[in-house]
Amino acid sequence: MKDELYLKKIRAEFEYLKVEEQYQKKIFDKAIDEFDEYFGEKINTSKPTATKQEKKWKQKKNKIKSVDKLYKKLARKIHPDKKGGSKEDFQKLQEVIEDSNIEEVLELADDYGVDVSGEIEQGDFYITMIDTLNSKIKYYQQSLVMQWYTVDTGQKDALKDYIMSTFRK
Repeated sequence: MKDELYLKKIRAEFEYLKVEEQYQKKIFDKAIDEFDEYFGEKINTSKPTATKQEKKWKQKKNKIKSVDKLYKKLARKIHPDKKGGSKEDFQKLQEVIEDSNIEEVLELADDYGVDVSGEIEQGDFYITMIDTLNSKIKYYQQSLVMQWYTVDTGQKDALKDYIMSTFRK
């Protein structure tokens, strides 16, 4: 009973943090647009394909045993080289694993008749996903772009000057 309740609690926390991460990402994207619009050609704002933090999130996910098991179990059925496999579904699997979209993973598993309940129901799976989501949220909130976006009006000029002096082309 205690284990069921604990699992229910961390599953609920995971679901909440998925929504919170989406919300923070939406604000972050809006902040990036406004930051780029304001600073435009004044500073070097080139965007790398993947930040160091994004690479860490990917590496961390790749080290999670339960996610790795889940991915491998589904990939065996979905891979385009396998009978009944699909290139589109395989690419979708990679995306939904990366995005921690458990609902879509379960849909793919159901579509291909793969039982993944053992991998999903483990507490360590949710705890690791919670850590990853918390890390993403913290990254969004602490970035220079978000600091610029959320700074008080009275302090915005000082931050603009700092950004310009530090990142001027």
